[in-house]
Amino acid sequence: MEGHNDMVERGEGLKNVVIEGPGEDQNKSRPISDNIDGVASDELDSLRGGSLKRKYSRRNPNQLQELQAFFRENPHPDQKASIELANKLSMDCNQVKIWFQNRRNQVKLKSEHEENGTLKEENAKLRLEHTALKEAMANPICDRCGCQAVVPAIDIDEYRTRSENIQLQDAMKRMNALEKEVTGTQDLYGGKL
Repeated sequence: MEGHNDMVERGEGLKNVVIEGPGEDQNKSRPISDNIDGVASDELDSLRGGSLKRKYSRRNPNQLQELQAFFRENPHPDQKASIELANKLSMDCNQVKIWFQNRRNQVKLKSEHEENGTLKEENAKLRLEHTALKEAMANPICDRCGCQAVVPAIDIDEYRTRSENIQLQDAMKRMNALEKEVTGTQDLYGGKL
């Protein structure tokens, strides 16, 4: 077991382990993944109930051209179009469907990546603008003389009260003007103007 622990610590996997049986020559060793107790790895997968992985196959340039041209026209082909395209290109229908799914995902990821880049640029510009406005507000400059202006600190409640007061004064002026139009020369307080 010490040898096994040493292999695990060094990161060696079972694929590098060599199995030797009695009577076998020391030079004739084989990786464990190729044969376990006389059973081939393909047979072992079928015994375990696992499925064999398909071998990856690349598309030839003509197939790629046809697929890309069809994708430009219709990125979501229906069942009939997928079957026709698969027959035309000597491919399996599932291969065509998977190619279209992968291609749609590539296009989507590319557009999201470009959009994220644009948003990052806009965000950087807004941050710079925000920083400049903060500095301008912290150090106001008088328009007339160009010197640094002294701005008294105003309480938020006082600011709101002043704003409401200005709005009420404006509303009072509009009401007085409306009353003058309706009644003649008197204002809201009953006095003559």
